[in-house]
Amino acid sequence: MKQLEEGILMNVQGRDCWIVAGLGCVNADLPQGNDLTSVKRYGVIRGCRTCLAKENATDTTLDIASISRYHHITNIQFKNIFTATTLENQNNIAKEYGLRTSLPILDQLQRERHLQSPQDIYHIIAGKTLKLLKLTTAMLSLEGEQIFIEEWKSFEYPKQWSKLPNPISHLESFMMSDRVRLGMVMPFILNRSLTTNSLKQQEMDKLQRRTKLNCNQVINTIIKCWAIVAKCSQLAFKFSLTIDDYIELERYLKKEREALVEVKYSLY
Repeated sequence: MKQLEEGILMNVQGRDCWIVAGLGCVNADLPQGNDLTSVKRYGVIRGCRTCLAKENATDTTLDIASISRYHHITNIQFKNIFTATTLENQNNIAKEYGLRTSLPILDQLQRERHLQSPQDIYHIIAGKTLKLLKLTTAMLSLEGEQIFIEEWKSFEYPKQWSKLPNPISHLESFMMSDRVRLGMVMPFILNRSLTTNSLKQQEMDKLQRRTKLNCNQVINTIIKCWAIVAKCSQLAFKFSLTIDDYIELERYLKKEREALVEVKYSLY
């Protein structure tokens, strides 16, 4: 690849051609993606290769652009790490920035380490959906679980889908495709099954205190949250996206963020 960046003479269909190529997009699972950008993994402070969010990640007014990671700034941070006089100082500076104390092999190539190492959207959406599934099923009462399972069993799934495991008793065994598929139909299932009697009383009380809504409005908020999550998944996994699709996806991602913060943290 390094040679291709500088150019190689190749014979293409009987003609000598000067071929120049470079690194395009590097995609990997979440931990390995961080390794490829020399950002520490997600268990640490500032362990995101896209931004520097810490405990304020759920702040809906957060200016993402102001805390995003940028290639030229990360280069300066690495320089500060490598010019530190002691190993202890290097480790302390690296901890502050959320960076490793060594550069990945891909830094030998011409690239923009953050833009060209995007987050794995499939793992992110599947992980987010699983978390919301756990939160939703955990707040169901015994009556709510029974009605939910009845509607889940009788729902009109696409014929090409494989049979989904029981989301109450076998959620941990869900494959990522199972999570995303169930997430797409959850708004419809909840719309048929969720009532004010479906939630544990303590969960309903917590939601009401946080949202300042009555019982019926709380139910509608949960269904609306799932509808926004499903819409974001539908837009993210389109075969192709137009400029209007990107604008709509950005708009729905902002809605999703607000909805998830409102519902998720009401359940803690």
